[in-house]
Amino acid sequence: MIKKLLFPALLGAMTMFAACEADPCKDLDGKCGTGTCFEGTCVCDEGYEADAEGICNVEWAAKFVGSYTGQDVCPSGTYTLNAPAVVTKTAVDKISIANFGGFESVVKATVTKAATTDASAILLVIDDTDPAGRKFIGTATMSNKTVGGSYTVTFPDNTSESCTFSYTQQ
Repeated sequence: MIKKLLFPALLGAMTMFAACEADPCKDLDGKCGTGTCFEGTCVCDEGYEADAEGICNVEWAAKFVGSYTGQDVCPSGTYTLNAPAVVTKTAVDKISIANFGGFESVVKATVTKAATTDASAILLVIDDTDPAGRKFIGTATMSNKTVGGSYTVTFPDNTSESCTFSYTQQ
C-alpha cells in the first residue's frame, strides 16, 4: 500500500519542481530577430550579430557598406586611391567592392566571423577575378571605420604582387 502511494507522490513532486524552474528565454520569445534564444541569450544566425539590446538584427555585410579612401602598399609602390573604393551589399554575407586597389573594376567578397576570441570580429574574404582577368585573393578586418588587410593580385600574364591596404570609411 505504501509503495502505491509513494510513487504518485514522488511523480507529483517532480512535476512541481520542473514547473517551478524559470524559463531563461521567457522574456526573449520572438525578440531575437534572426536568432534563437538559448539560456537567456540570443544566438544569432550566420551573417548577423546582436545590437546593443542583444537582438540579432545587424547584418555583417551592412557594416562594410560605404565609400572608402586609403592606400595600398605593394612591392611596386604605394598607391593612394584617386577615386573612393565603394562597397555595396549584395547579400547578408556578401559585398562587392568597386575600385578595390585602385583597379577601377569590381571584386566580390564574403563577410564571415573571424577566428578569434573577439566575438565581434568580422572577416572579409576576397576571392574573385575581376572583369579584366586579375585574380584577387586576400583577407581584411574592420576596426571602427577602417578596413585593413592584405591581398595577392595575379595578373592575366600570371605575374603576381602581394599588397597590404588600409581604407577608411567616409
